[in-house]
Amino acid sequence: GHVVGQAEGDLDGRWRAYVWQGEVMQEIGTFGGPTSTAVAVNDGGVAVGQADRADGSVHAFSFRQGVLRDLGTLGGANSRARDINRSGQIVGTAEQADGSERAFLYANKQMSALPTPEGASAGAWSINRLGQAVGAYTLDGQDHAFLFDGGVVYRIQDLLSPADQAVWAIASAAPINDKGWILA
Repeated sequence: GHVVGQAEGDLDGRWRAYVWQGEVMQEIGTFGGPTSTAVAVNDGGVAVGQADRADGSVHAFSFRQGVLRDLGTLGGANSRARDINRSGQIVGTAEQADGSERAFLYANKQMSALPTPEGASAGAWSINRLGQAVGAYTLDGQDHAFLFDGGVVYRIQDLLSPADQAVWAIASAAPINDKGWILA
């Protein structure tokens, strides 16, 4: 298996993302900035996270077999990857040109905003092998957990029975497993 995370660099003392397999720990690097963090790895050994750029922004990355790939943004300055599934689909948060944050899905070498409500600040935290993703969005000062499934975003609160809706307020969700079970 593989382990990913962040460790203090040997040469400069700055924190860097790494991937560890067997007895080898490999530093992932950055996009010219000081730090990086890896947060998830899939069965194929592809790690994801975020790395600083020389201009001070932070971009989501994928890292496979020594190659660090910048996943870009949704038109803004920053992005952060949070999870990757077996198929290589990646989810996270990215800024748009206006600075607002949107949940994203990165698939087929393209980053796309998930269809969360207009005006919501959102992030996707977990994705399963079926491409179902979960996360949260904030709209009008209220936090809401969501499920992305089949191209549609569902507010998890609305999926509860009326009796459970009266008792529970689901504000965030992660992870989602391969059976579609969600920790919320």
